[in-house]
Amino acid sequence: MARARLSQNFLRSEQVAENIVQGARVTEKDVVIEIGAGLGILTDLLQQRAKRVIAFETDRRLIPRLARTPHPKTEVICDDFLKYDLALLRERFNRVQVVSNLPYHISTEILFRLFQNHHWIDSMTLMFQKEVADRIVARPGGKTYGVLSVLTALYADPKILFRVAPGCFYPQPKV
Repeated sequence: MARARLSQNFLRSEQVAENIVQGARVTEKDVVIEIGAGLGILTDLLQQRAKRVIAFETDRRLIPRLARTPHPKTEVICDDFLKYDLALLRERFNRVQVVSNLPYHISTEILFRLFQNHHWIDSMTLMFQKEVADRIVARPGGKTYGVLSVLTALYADPKILFRVAPGCFYPQPKV
């Protein structure tokens, strides 16, 4: 079911999803954007806690699974987040949070797009591959410090909330 070209490693641990939602501090007042909804484990928790969930998923094969139990708080958008006209969402929602297990091969592109829209985003709780997360939080002088670290520091106060074992994903990532 997972497609390597879409870098699909689906989160399958409900405990990790719970940790993400708790770390994001999602409340019933929040509008949340999820990028790469996958099998919907995180989506299910977000829709229980948030005012509204906008879930992006590019893989059309997963849409029926995401819509299996339609939820009045959740809108599934079958489109590429990197190409989607975010002005359509900004017209509807003044402020948003972003909570996502990002597709690893485009995670930095997504992060840059989120930074371009920083004025509209209250917070971002994002799951990255360990090596990318280490570069995001790197401090000056370290070997992982670089452009990603500098750009992130301009827009955010990044921190690693927790690490996730490969067994929490299907299929298990090789890194």
